[in-house]
Amino acid sequence: MMKVILMGILLLLMNSGSADEFSEKQARAYLENSTSDWKSHLDESVRHIESANPRIKGSWEELDSLVNEEGAFPIWRLTRAKNENESADFNMWLQHKVLAAAADGRYSYIYAGNLMKAAKGNDNDMAQAAVMLIHGRLALHLDSAKCNDRIDVANIMIAYESQLKPLNQWLGKQSKLKMAEILLSAASIEEARKTRTPKAWLCRRGLKAMMNAMADDKNVSETTIQPGTIAGKNYAVDTSKIPVEYISDSDWDERRRQIIDGIIQTAVRTASIPVSPLSAR
Repeated sequence: MMKVILMGILLLLMNSGSADEFSEKQARAYLENSTSDWKSHLDESVRHIESANPRIKGSWEELDSLVNEEGAFPIWRLTRAKNENESADFNMWLQHKVLAAAADGRYSYIYAGNLMKAAKGNDNDMAQAAVMLIHGRLALHLDSAKCNDRIDVANIMIAYESQLKPLNQWLGKQSKLKMAEILLSAASIEEARKTRTPKAWLCRRGLKAMMNAMADDKNVSETTIQPGTIAGKNYAVDTSKIPVEYISDSDWDERRRQIIDGIIQTAVRTASIPVSPLSAR
C-alpha cells in the first residue's frame, strides 16, 4: 500500500528564510514536488497490475465486472470486505483507479473512508485519508466541468461525506499549514495524471438532461415510498438514453486550469497569507 508523502510546508517556509510567509510561488513549488511523488505512485500502481497474484486479480476482476459507463459503482462491495486480504486487494484496486485510471470522485471518497477506518485515529494515516477526501471533491468538480449542463455535485458529495464525519472532524482540528498541505497534495494528484475522461453518467444528472427525459412519460416512473417518509408520491427519472452534451476539450482544459489554480489560491489563503493575482498560464 502506498503512503501519501506530505512534503512539509512548514519546513519549506523555514528553509525559505521566512517562518510567517507562504507565497503562491512556494505553493507552486510544493505542487511540483508533490506531483513528482504522485507520478512515482502512479507507475507503482501500474506495476502492481502487471505482477498481481491470482487472488488479487480475481478480486479486481470481480470489482471491474460491477462497473460500467452508465455509472454503476460497487460501493457496497468495496465497503464490505470479507477479510484483511480482501480489504487490502480492494484498496489497491481503488488506489489504481484514482491514480492511473482517471476514476471519478466516488472512488476517492470510498478510498478515503477505507483509509480512515484503518487509521484508527493515527494522524499520519488520517492525513492520507484526508488527501483522498479532498481529491474526491476536486475530481467531481473537474468532471462536472466537462458537462454542457449545470450539475449539482453538492448532492453527490453530501451522500458520501455523510459517511466521513470523523475525517471531517479531524480536518477541523488541523493547523492551517497542514490544511494547505493537504489541499495541495490532492491537487498534485491531478497534475500527475493530467488527463481525465468524460463521465456521461455525471452529465446526465444535469438540469437539461432531466428536463429532456421528463418530456417523455416513458422515462418517468413512480417509486415506492420508503417507511417513515412524508406521505406523497416520489418519481424516478431515467436519463440513461438522453444524449450527453460536452464542452470542447480546449474549454475543459481551461476550466481545469482555473479549478487547479483555485486550489492553489485557497491553500495560500488558508495559510493566512495574502494572495497575489494568479499569473495567466
